Amino acid sequence: MFNTAKKTARDEAQRLISGHTTLVVYWALKQAGVLDAMANSPDGIAPAPHAAATNMAEDVLVALIDYAARQNLVILKDGRALLTPNARALMTHEQGTLDFLRAQQPIVESLEHLLARLKTYGNGVFRRGDALAASQNQRYPAEVFPAIETLLKKNHCTHILDLACGNGELLIDVATRLNNVVGVGIGSDGAAVRNANNAISTHGLEKRLIAVTGNVVDVATDTRRTFERIGISTALWQELNCLVLVNVLGEWVLRSPETVQKVLAGFAKNFPKCCVVIAEPTAGPRLEKNHHAAEFELFSRLAKYPLYLPEQWQRILADGQQRVISETPLTTDGITLFVTKPM
Repeated sequence: MFNTAKKTARDEAQRLISGHTTLVVYWALKQAGVLDAMANSPDGIAPAPHAAATNMAEDVLVALIDYAARQNLVILKDGRALLTPNARALMTHEQGTLDFLRAQQPIVESLEHLLARLKTYGNGVFRRGDALAASQNQRYPAEVFPAIETLLKKNHCTHILDLACGNGELLIDVATRLNNVVGVGIGSDGAAVRNANNAISTHGLEKRLIAVTGNVVDVATDTRRTFERIGISTALWQELNCLVLVNVLGEWVLRSPETVQKVLAGFAKNFPKCCVVIAEPTAGPRLEKNHHAAEFELFSRLAKYPLYLPEQWQRILADGQQRVISETPLTTDGITLFVTKPM
């Protein structure tokens, strides 16, 4: 009985997410003139060349058309995109479609905002953060945070440096469950760091946790000077025995692979006694178990956040002088948790 109800809820969630996202993608393509171009061409259009006539980067347009094809709005044939009868029906009832979008604005505004930023900034850095951080904070506590806590306990980690602390959710969750843990969170966003410290105070954890503003690359490569600037003592530096990176490295893999190697090598040099816990969404069957798999893939492509296979991540980590000592597969976003130590 429970399993049937759970499956029904999952199917309904998938239908709603898919439906809302499909309408947003449809409207983005419509506003860019792509759907009209398809409608006026019996043979369809070639997406990549057509990008020059739109206000979108080529990779954004191709990602949107690929998603539209998955949702049966577009047919891809011989490198060209043609409208399906479903898309033509939507075009016939555009006002109703727009009214529906407006009614569902609280749900779809994050994707609309992301698409607007993509049009404005092209290949801007860290595009993914604004669109996905809030939803990750809701999805991760159920599976990802407990899995990280299990690894911290297994590897006897008591002094933690969270290199992407956000609003402090992970640090607070860990410190609440593991009483022997103290931690420092590093964040690049001053407002988020203030939120993290306020949340730490609310939970009465000021004696064990603190968040400070800093940069991951500086922490890894210019550790002493960076720690002196942000107030981390040499004594605490020497006591650190674990670094945590949740959705950090993937930001750089495509646009700056040398940064990934620099950061990982810096960890090996400046934190030789620390194990490193790395969480990254990965491609493969586990990702497909998520009811938002298609939409997550679209977000990742738009934000240039690659979905690599776990074995590809192993090679990336090895190139950065990190030896993988354990690998934990999770279902949420297809995440794989890697624990590494310097070679």
